[in-house]
Amino acid sequence: MSEPFSGLPPYEGREYRCVPAGRDEAAEVADILRRTSMQGWVRTVFAPGPDAARDPFRREQLTVCIRQRSGKGVCVAVYALHRFLVQYAGRGQEAVYLGLLRVLPEYRGSRGIFRDGFAAIPHFVRHLGWPERYFTSIAVDNLPARRLLEAGLRSLPRYTPLGELHTLIFSCALGRGSHLLTRADAAQWPEVVAFYNRMMRDVPYAPVLGEAFLREGTGLAVEDFHILRREGRVAGCLALWDRRTSRRILVEGYRPPLHALRPAVNLWARLCGRPSLPAPGHALEMGYAAFLAVEPEFHSLAGGMLREALFLARRHYGLRGLLLGLAPHGSLWPVLSRLPHTAYTTCIEHVAWPHGEAVPASCVPVQPEIALL
Repeated sequence: MSEPFSGLPPYEGREYRCVPAGRDEAAEVADILRRTSMQGWVRTVFAPGPDAARDPFRREQLTVCIRQRSGKGVCVAVYALHRFLVQYAGRGQEAVYLGLLRVLPEYRGSRGIFRDGFAAIPHFVRHLGWPERYFTSIAVDNLPARRLLEAGLRSLPRYTPLGELHTLIFSCALGRGSHLLTRADAAQWPEVVAFYNRMMRDVPYAPVLGEAFLREGTGLAVEDFHILRREGRVAGCLALWDRRTSRRILVEGYRPPLHALRPAVNLWARLCGRPSLPAPGHALEMGYAAFLAVEPEFHSLAGGMLREALFLARRHYGLRGLLLGLAPHGSLWPVLSRLPHTAYTTCIEHVAWPHGEAVPASCVPVQPEIALL
């Protein structure tokens, strides 16, 4: 079977050549992901899981290698463009998420990488016929990246913050089997899709569910969705998504003084029912509580739904915790943020080139699905 982007022409920049990654580049992509960490109090790196060989090459995700034009043409950076169908301006529209930007440490001072790498994005998007509507996320405490990207430099696109998104990390020790949830099946799937899309219709950048999503090769199945039923109808849903087979997250290290305080923090976490901090070099045995939606009149049951999801995640998947993305001003925040958790915050940003689409005025609160980012 041919690769989906095999005919896409590369972009020739002044100093760097941007090339669509195929299977021949998979080893280079994996190497850069292992060698570059996401900065913050906890430094993490991506490592490929057993199914990762097909994950970067789905038809909805283009991975790009940035190569030197001189010398041996070494790959010094990568990024990914992922096309989503999202809720936008009150209806489903396509948008492109800019993610996975990783630059080898010894090349981070090169402005040419950013200039040529960003210039290649409209080139690829136009050749693919994708929409020129872009968004991304940056860790709030990744100050070097935010200072660079939000500075309004002429050689870079405009980054405009739209709102914050909190990733809440819950320990499976909080799990409690309550029989609130039932597992979805193929016959119930249309009802689940209709319910989720209706509940998230006015939440900017929330994904639009549909049959096509399950065919993308994400590893997510109908049976991973769990339903809250009340009064004979779907009143809530969530998916337990274990993505460790395609992408594993390893802890590279901790920022001082957290690295020295980790044993004390873990003792406190066990006493309080919060997730512990793995030793450097170990994986986060975490999954996602994805596609969560609850009817307003049943918001009081959301905490019980999450506790049961934690119970099922530990029992059926062997997970130690679940990650859940919530907008701080969203309707479920007051209920679920009361449960013991650890959190980190990202800023969702609108990205635009000159003469590009204007910043949407209604994008507060924004809530893309973190399991997809």
